[in-house]
Amino acid sequence: MVAFIDIVGHRFGRWLVLHQDGYVGKRIVWLCRCDCGNERRVQGTGLRTGWSKSCGCLSRTATGLRATKHGASSTPLFMLWKGMLNRCDNPNGKSYKDYGARGIGVCERWREFVNFRDDMGQGYERGLTIERIDNNRGYEPGNCQWIPKSEQSKNRRAGSQWNFKHTPTSKNTSGIRGVSWLNRDKKWLATITINGKARRLGTFLSKEEAGVAYQVAAQELRSK
Repeated sequence: MVAFIDIVGHRFGRWLVLHQDGYVGKRIVWLCRCDCGNERRVQGTGLRTGWSKSCGCLSRTATGLRATKHGASSTPLFMLWKGMLNRCDNPNGKSYKDYGARGIGVCERWREFVNFRDDMGQGYERGLTIERIDNNRGYEPGNCQWIPKSEQSKNRRAGSQWNFKHTPTSKNTSGIRGVSWLNRDKKWLATITINGKARRLGTFLSKEEAGVAYQVAAQELRSK
């Protein structure tokens, strides 16, 4: 088991680590503030490996200019790339809770459209959508593939279907098994009972995210 390393207060590129903010699977997620002021949840592995160095503020302007210069701004591939960034970066986006809020991000290389096009453009055909192979990792080379949109619904991350529809019990009013409101922290707490003892899985901004943490832990127990 990898030892826990506290990186609060450390800088990684333009990120300043504020505090630990739960888990995605077994991966620790940290709340970070970019030098531009944006705050995001970033997985620890992304920070330590340099996979994520900022919220993308440095590359956005240059990326837009390059895309326009190369005549790519009206192509389906460019629209898919913009949608990928929006899911991970825009807290107001309808899909953000399932991506950026979970610490899922776009690697630094793919924040430049031309790099994304070079890596993924050859296999793209109209009607395909980008799919992450490991749903607990972000958008990065080696973890993405093109699949038909009709197949994407079959590969949704664990918990997006049944885990959020549990009937509330007298001890659980969230409607999601293993999830309760932590009034002190103003966050949702995920716990799982193992051998009669409650194990804390972390606190989360949304109850759906906490539900994912519960189901990941439950699946790991069932697989042992």
